[in-house]
Amino acid sequence: SFMGRVLNEPAISKDNLIMLKQGNSSDVKPLEDFLGTPMRSMQETIFAKNATPAQKLAANFYFMPILSQFVLGFIWIWTAIVSAFLYPHDLAIALLNDVGISGVFEEPLLYLASLLDFIIGVLTIVGWRLRELLVFQLIVILVYTIILTLFAPYHWLHPFGPLSKNLALLIMIYMMLLMKVKK
Repeated sequence: SFMGRVLNEPAISKDNLIMLKQGNSSDVKPLEDFLGTPMRSMQETIFAKNATPAQKLAANFYFMPILSQFVLGFIWIWTAIVSAFLYPHDLAIALLNDVGISGVFEEPLLYLASLLDFIIGVLTIVGWRLRELLVFQLIVILVYTIILTLFAPYHWLHPFGPLSKNLALLIMIYMMLLMKVKK
């Protein structure tokens, strides 16, 4: 009861502590009469049956939608930062030149694409219109992949797989769309 006063918590009172000492069970007969059925233990009901494969799958995937959302958002944000600031600038411009972008457009386009990636990442993490945003991401990744496939196909042969990893991202986004419950 002293701790109840210190913590300003009415649930920790002298009377409540006395009741807890007396035990926490009573005769179940009045409740059985009211319900019209005998009481059964959790062992007899909930734990008597094993979870179905669907229940196990649902339990295993419980955190996947939010985890996928944060990971996908991080990928977009990290890509934006790397593209704009960390990747050697001359190589980034060379990549744009490979796909036919040169001259006055290369600098603004590099930073606009990075800004787009950053915005997509932030919006993904905060979950803004996520279903529509995921569809937009599918389109953006497909467009990036098609452009690079047509104009710089050597990226398919890169040992780190910058284009082949897009396939995994496309599947991940599609799975997120399937897992996303309509509101």
